[in-house]
Amino acid sequence: MAAAVTTLQHTHTTPSAETTTYTLPADRPKLKRDMEEEPKSIWILKPPAGSCGRGIRLVSKAADSAMPNPTKKLIAQKYVKHPFLIDGVKFDLRIYVVVTSFDPLRVYLFHQGLVRFCTSKYSLSSKNLKNRYGHLTNYSVNKKNEAFDRNTNAANDGEGSKWSLQA
Repeated sequence: MAAAVTTLQHTHTTPSAETTTYTLPADRPKLKRDMEEEPKSIWILKPPAGSCGRGIRLVSKAADSAMPNPTKKLIAQKYVKHPFLIDGVKFDLRIYVVVTSFDPLRVYLFHQGLVRFCTSKYSLSSKNLKNRYGHLTNYSVNKKNEAFDRNTNAANDGEGSKWSLQA
């Protein structure tokens, strides 16, 4: 994992984590305006209290995606087009942190964590926007893909679709 992070640091600039967030249905007119102003942009829509990747989808005016139902509660954000990739696939870091005090600030970071991978190569082509295995890193989504690589040997925790952070 450390080698992959070092490679990323040397070959990529750090993407901005700043993005406009829209809370639907209240911000629907703003989202619609921004989607029309940027027809090639991709947007990610998430239910406000979802889990396990349920209800998440990518939409794009260029891909003729429909605007969400006018009354449906969703969170919408511009999708990060050029995320860091490892071997051509998206990943996320699951890091466990506990804040026990704010004044003084006291934060504990658990030494173990996870790196979760998509199970399909990342692509922004219009036909690929519905490929959940290439865009969502959720374990509950990717374990259903035949390409999911279950690591059954703890000694090889830097292999498969889910690694330990220490790998």
